[in-house]
Amino acid sequence: MALSESDRFAGTRAWIKKMFVEANETAIFNLDELKAAFDAVDGWADANQASYVASLPEPFKSGSNASQKALLLSYVAMKRGGII
Repeated sequence: MALSESDRFAGTRAWIKKMFVEANETAIFNLDELKAAFDAVDGWADANQASYVASLPEPFKSGSNASQKALLLSYVAMKRGGII
């Protein structure tokens, strides 16, 4: 399910805090640009949720809950991005 507008705005602000403020980095995007990117990723996740779940092997597909599936996807993305 797609995030609400307020959740997307809060997520954008949290991302800015983590990536720029706490990391003491210079922001090269403005709030509107980052919000548009956050919205696009949320839209992609919503549009591709069924495909993602269908790609999971059993017994994980039927035995895991939505939070576990989301966390697995985020861990893989973070590993691929060199974050973890």
